[in-house]
Amino acid sequence: PTSRDPTQTCAALAKFVLANKLDGVDLDYEDSGAFEQGRGAQWLTTCTRVIRQYLPQGKYILTHAPQGPYFTTSGMYPDGAYRTIDKEVGQMIDWYNLQYYNQG
Repeated sequence: PTSRDPTQTCAALAKFVLANKLDGVDLDYEDSGAFEQGRGAQWLTTCTRVIRQYLPQGKYILTHAPQGPYFTTSGMYPDGAYRTIDKEVGQMIDWYNLQYYNQG
């Protein structure tokens, strides 16, 4: 999804939740290439903020399902991947559903 505008994409996602009376969103973002190129953290940070504009915390659930390595402290991800996301918008995320499968 990184090739799409995060504001438009995530606003549409939040509006879908509202229109269908759902309890929230679980973001399962698996664009490793975007993290490796230093673009993924900003995309997800913007997406999280946009979703929370439509789906206030305490009324709607917002979770993320990152792969475990996205939290690594190695230099693998120049934008910090989920370490940056957690620092910038972690307080807006209700919990992380860490994935420990599907990884090399």
